[in-house]
Amino acid sequence: MLRLLLLLVISSYLVSCASLSSKPEEDEGDNGLNYQVLQAQAIQKVEALDDEANEHQGRTELAKAPVPEKPKYIPPKYEMIPQKTNAKVEKWIEYYSVKDRERFQRFLSRGAKYKEIVQSLLIVNGLPPDLYYLGILESGYVTDAVSHAGAVGPWQFMRPTGRQYGLKINSYIDERLDPIRSTLAAARYLKELYRIKKSWYLALAAYNAGPGRVRQAMRRGGTRSFWSLSRRRLLPYDTREYIPQFLAILTIGQDPEKYGFHEEPNKMFPQVELVKVPSPISLEHVANMGGLSLEKLSTLNPHLIKGHTPPSVKSYSLWVPKKRAARVKEQYATLEPLRIKGLKPARFIASRSHRYHRVRRGQTLSGIARHYGTTVKKIKRLNGLKGSQVLVGQKLKVRGKVTKTRKVVARYHKVRRGENLTAIAQRYGTSVSHIKSINRLKTSRLYVGQKIKLRGQPKALKKRYRIRSGDSLIKIAKRFGTTVQKLKSINQLKGNKLLRGQYIYVARN
Repeated sequence: MLRLLLLLVISSYLVSCASLSSKPEEDEGDNGLNYQVLQAQAIQKVEALDDEANEHQGRTELAKAPVPEKPKYIPPKYEMIPQKTNAKVEKWIEYYSVKDRERFQRFLSRGAKYKEIVQSLLIVNGLPPDLYYLGILESGYVTDAVSHAGAVGPWQFMRPTGRQYGLKINSYIDERLDPIRSTLAAARYLKELYRIKKSWYLALAAYNAGPGRVRQAMRRGGTRSFWSLSRRRLLPYDTREYIPQFLAILTIGQDPEKYGFHEEPNKMFPQVELVKVPSPISLEHVANMGGLSLEKLSTLNPHLIKGHTPPSVKSYSLWVPKKRAARVKEQYATLEPLRIKGLKPARFIASRSHRYHRVRRGQTLSGIARHYGTTVKKIKRLNGLKGSQVLVGQKLKVRGKVTKTRKVVARYHKVRRGENLTAIAQRYGTSVSHIKSINRLKTSRLYVGQKIKLRGQPKALKKRYRIRSGDSLIKIAKRFGTTVQKLKSINQLKGNKLLRGQYIYVARN
């Protein structure tokens, strides 16, 4: 009964949204937004309510929901992003239009391919379409972009945040790479940040630095003004520059010709449709049966990182060009015997850096446990909980303290085929220069079977440190009681430049 009620609610939702496209379906070519995109959003809403056993069944039933041809569309209300011009914004406008002109033009051209679909999904979620330009700032709409901190996709989601807002990430799927699904997740996240911060500048700052960092700055500064927090340097440097960068990109994007740019896509994003296929199945088989190229099908489904659908479900919905959707649907029975056999269940890729979780609205213990790859029982034990009820804002311990055992480093190593000094040094927690010194090696050349001394410092004396805003080698060396020279040696650094989010090894003398 509950599922039937959900289907009725979502069907009415689709009726109110389906006229998002500016032209009737019969007048459209191969470009633009298809009504099935809106169904993807509805599917994700139901997936949050379904348990794992019924997840696929809910997705299948929703994919069959009828979509009217010409429903009445009432645009949702949204709060516009205030446009401000000051010295910082002007500085970035000049940077993008003069110093970084060639790269910025590539970003505009690449982003134009996704502009219509991204802005449409933002509007459907009650968000200003100008947030499309945030994707240019985050990744330049490079869909497979990966930052030095491990953020992935056009909206640069870290694993925990991506999972929290409905993206599946495991050994077979990474939906951060899917421009449609990741845009839906970004819309949810931005909507939540704006609801909490009541200011688009603070919401965008939280998107960059994290809600906790911005909340702390607001508490210390006693103000909700981003510009006041920025002047008083209560926010990280990158975040203080983030809003002026966004406003500069928005200013140029709204009138690119004024600054000598053009916003023409190299290639338009095709009209797509969700089509159910047997699973697990190779994309190559689907492409062959559907009469389309493997390259195009893979491009539309970049989140299927191993070239086939996941083994955890009996059928799976793929993005398929609308013109080929009917043919692929007809091939379901033909594709069934071609299922891949013997695949292991999806492996959860957990983030090791998080020990605590702040409960958000609508979250449950079971959902939080799945998010971090643990169990409800373990979370309840770690937090001394008797029941399963959690409160919004409650801080939960999701992972116990990891105890590291001291590993004794061997004094000698016998060189194997394919090994080099760099790999050996990393394995034993020492440096290339140290190995060369104690073995009196003049070059880095090794031969198979060669026995080399190690006698390096034990790995237990070394640990990783993540670079923060304002860090330098001198500050880090003082903090950990070592020297700049030693830090550069064990990390094989040639210069003194460090990047925020970068990991380096630190060791005490």
